[in-house]
Amino acid sequence: MTVIQNVTQVAKTTGKRERELISAAISAYARISINKFKNIPGNPCIMSDTDSVVLSKKLPNSFIGKDLGQMKLEPCLSLES
Repeated sequence: MTVIQNVTQVAKTTGKRERELISAAISAYARISINKFKNIPGNPCIMSDTDSVVLSKKLPNSFIGKDLGQMKLEPCLSLES
C-alpha cells in the first residue's frame, strides 16, 4: 500500500481531510530527520526547529550542500562576549 493510499484510508476512517494528514506527516518526518543533527557527539545543540538547528560548533562538511536532505550553512553566530 502506498503512502497516498494510506492517507486516503486514514482520511476515510477518521473524517480528517487528506491535506491535514499529509502536512502532519511532513512535519513529523522533519522532526525525526533533524534529530541526527541534534545528537552529534561533542557538538551540543543549542536550539532547533523543524527546518533548522543551532549547534555550538560548525557542522561537518558532509552534512552541508545543495542536495535534498543536506543543510544550508547560514552565517555563523558568536555567543562569546
